[in-house]
Amino acid sequence: MISVMSRIQIRSIRYPSDRRYVSLNSFLYLLTLLSLTFSAIAAALTPDPMVYDNGLQYTRGVFEVISLVMAILTFVSEMNQLRKHKTEYFHDAFNIMDMSSSVLLIALLPLRLTNRREQWHVFAFAYLFWTLRIFKFASVFRQTGAYVQILWRILVNDFFQFAVLFIIILLAFSGAFFLSLRGDDGLYLHNETSTFWGILFVGVRILTEAQPVVQYTGPEGYSPISCILMVCFIFTCCVLLLTIFIAQLSDTYQNVQNDAQRGLEVSRAWIVAKVELNYIYIGKSYRVNRYIPSEDIMDLQEVLDK
Repeated sequence: MISVMSRIQIRSIRYPSDRRYVSLNSFLYLLTLLSLTFSAIAAALTPDPMVYDNGLQYTRGVFEVISLVMAILTFVSEMNQLRKHKTEYFHDAFNIMDMSSSVLLIALLPLRLTNRREQWHVFAFAYLFWTLRIFKFASVFRQTGAYVQILWRILVNDFFQFAVLFIIILLAFSGAFFLSLRGDDGLYLHNETSTFWGILFVGVRILTEAQPVVQYTGPEGYSPISCILMVCFIFTCCVLLLTIFIAQLSDTYQNVQNDAQRGLEVSRAWIVAKVELNYIYIGKSYRVNRYIPSEDIMDLQEVLDK
């Protein structure tokens, strides 16, 4: 692919304002994240977040205003992109994350004013989504871009395939184990496995904790048949499935590392394209005024090796 593309004359158009725009957005994002972190911790430690009676709370109020203003600006920017791109807007996961985080932060204000306890749950998800937005900015830097690509490919490809396989095995185990407990009158031996949904949750915990979460042997254990089913499930999850998943992750890491530079250049080009498409300028001469004469790139491999 590279040998073919290197013969193609690629014209590179550079806009110095694009770099400034990305740098400015990165700085504003980090400032907002710092403000949001401080205000979240300070608000959680105060008995009444509506009371501002000392220097710490006054500082929290300033940071809350900064966070709210940035959330409103982000929401306006995302609505502008939604107006331009319509349904294509939702094809980018970062767009959904940007919109969700800004909407939740704006919705936090009326909940705070009405002193609703739901404000803390909304704040929790708003802070989570806003913090995860850092991956959008990290993808343009050489040091972190490869890790963002690895994480994204793991979530999209490897984790989905692994989740489908695990759900099938979990469903088979839960149904068989539930019926076995019913036949042994052991449904109420442990509260964790007294219902079918409880058994499903126990199966998920076994996978994530890589160990049994209930006492299935001994005086308080299950019958032999139920014990055999539990041992088979633990072996399948902790040995077979996790080994397969680790092998998948290693293969994905190696493939992304081999193609990291090319992916980084593509990510940068995509961000520059989004910057040009989403600028909010009234005049149509912006591109002409900001244009710098192009340069011809004869060897694509030389660019990717930089």
